[in-house]
Amino acid sequence: MLARQSRKIIPFGGMTKKARMNMGMRQCPDIGMWALDNGMENCVWRTEACKDCYNRKTIIYPSMKAAWSPGGLDDIRWDNATSEAFSGLHRVRLNTRGDAFPNIREVDRVAEWVAENPNTKFWIVTRAWQTGMHGSPENWYRINEGMMRAVEQKVMIYDNAYVQASTDDWTGHHWKELKDRGWNTMFFSRDGNDIPGLNQPGSNVVKCRKTWDLLPHPTRPGRHIHRKGVCRTCRNGCFSDSRVDVWLKWHW
Repeated sequence: MLARQSRKIIPFGGMTKKARMNMGMRQCPDIGMWALDNGMENCVWRTEACKDCYNRKTIIYPSMKAAWSPGGLDDIRWDNATSEAFSGLHRVRLNTRGDAFPNIREVDRVAEWVAENPNTKFWIVTRAWQTGMHGSPENWYRINEGMMRAVEQKVMIYDNAYVQASTDDWTGHHWKELKDRGWNTMFFSRDGNDIPGLNQPGSNVVKCRKTWDLLPHPTRPGRHIHRKGVCRTCRNGCFSDSRVDVWLKWHW
């Protein structure tokens, strides 16, 4: 019921729901907007924190597992997506599943989508700024200079691209480098650690209203739920016009 109610507030953007979905988009009630995803094989910059990805709890459902699996529906939709899929939308999310920037080729594709839809705000959370767990452990989590430079020069040049570096307890030590390069950040910690850069010069910490400001569950006394759809209108966090460090409360 809650999901169905939240889905009703997602704007159609001058296109029918069926037409938008036929172009690969899906309605995401939790954030109150349209999203485009790709499969888990595109999570090439994984860190230890990724084992706590909120998507993992949903793969117990056959439809979700099939969609997110390599070559599944998410990959098919992503591979077939064009700039037209975002036409008329005020805000859109890349990606709630997978990563928009597994390689340089996809940076070019996303740049094209952003450039051809100047009135659409693209919310893009990525781990491509660091190397993940590639190679031997001493090389893990280093700055991914090539990918960062590509995203900066091809995507972040547009005012409607809201790119955030996804950080965690294993990568947060790079916060100052990210801040100095003008990157927005997003952070979560299963252990409840403070966001990197807290109270440091240049930090702009915003606690995510969706994950911190809980509501009583309407039918289960003593239980709480996250707010639905608030990302659609939020201006202080991920869609801030200033550089921002968004602090997520850990949620599963």
